Amino acid sequence: MISIKCSDNFCGVYTTEPITKNQVVHTLSLSETCEKPTRTSIQIKKGLHAEDEVGKYINHSCYPSCEIRGTRVIALKKIKPGQEITFDYNENEKVVASPFRCGCCDRNITGRGGRMGEGVITTLFVVAYIVFVLFMLLHSSTDNIIEPLGW
Repeated sequence: MISIKCSDNFCGVYTTEPITKNQVVHTLSLSETCEKPTRTSIQIKKGLHAEDEVGKYINHSCYPSCEIRGTRVIALKKIKPGQEITFDYNENEKVVASPFRCGCCDRNITGRGGRMGEGVITTLFVVAYIVFVLFMLLHSSTDNIIEPLGW
């Protein structure tokens, strides 16, 4: 059903036969686990990461063919023979042990808990702006602030 292919220091997991949506593509082994993420582990649940001989070669994609559900790698869509098996590291991993910048979407791949998402940055910007406005109101006459804004 799947095979590992390597070329030029790059490895990936590819299908050898058609896979249907929601089909179990691979079951991750729990014979070797760790509490904290490594460069090759896959998070199964909080504090449990599998070091699987096939799983360590499943690459990231912002448009993944699969997702991780417990120890199962599940197809998100039909996958044709020869296509790569991928999952979104930011969706599955709380923290990525070796963060990187994605080549397909230019996002930082750091995991769910290891990134400062756009929502957090926007909130910080709004709070900083409010603090700035309050500072200006307290230390200036209101005529100097409101008149240039046209209020």
